[in-house]
Amino acid sequence: MPRITRVTKQSRERGRANIFIDGVFELSVDVSVVLKHGLKAGLEVQPSDLAQWSEEDQWPKARARALAYLASRPRSRIEVFKLLQQNGYSSETIESVIWNLEGLGLIDDATFALEFVRGRIRGRGYGPVRLINDLVRRGVEPRLAEQVVHDVEAEEPSAARLRDTIRKLAPRVQSEEDHPWRRRRLMEMVCRRGYSFTEARIAIDELWNEIYTDKPQW
Repeated sequence: MPRITRVTKQSRERGRANIFIDGVFELSVDVSVVLKHGLKAGLEVQPSDLAQWSEEDQWPKARARALAYLASRPRSRIEVFKLLQQNGYSSETIESVIWNLEGLGLIDDATFALEFVRGRIRGRGYGPVRLINDLVRRGVEPRLAEQVVHDVEAEEPSAARLRDTIRKLAPRVQSEEDHPWRRRRLMEMVCRRGYSFTEARIAIDELWNEIYTDKPQW
């Protein structure tokens, strides 16, 4: 059976150790793994031991990477998972890290969704449809996304926001001379911001003569 023949401290990276098995370098791990398992010369090694040590070595690194990612703003569970996956961590390590951070309240899709919705409303004036779709694309469960948007809309109704959005977007098609084309372009832009076709049409009708004094609606 293979045995550890040498355990040495790394000279380049503090707090890490190199493990040699049968005289050959096998892997590098954090010293916490060495202390936890009592790794030393003469210890017999099972194939499963190497996988376990490697997994345990990755955990603190993955957790530190996740914490750095969360430092700037809340993130969804899926966003954290994808980031760690892109950094090469195993699914088992990622799930363990996320479970740990969820237990500490550092990953919470409801909190993430609430902050995201409020930020998009204040910064970009998005409507309910766009907000829900954007949350779902970021991994939030559709039912939770709908509930959060509904709750925020109850506090900050989209009607006034829609009118402000129309006023801001209107100048972008000011140069369109053709009346139907100008209306169509404005409708498309407003709907892309997350408002339904019906509510966009009604609001544009109401504001048309205000925003386009050069071309009355009727």
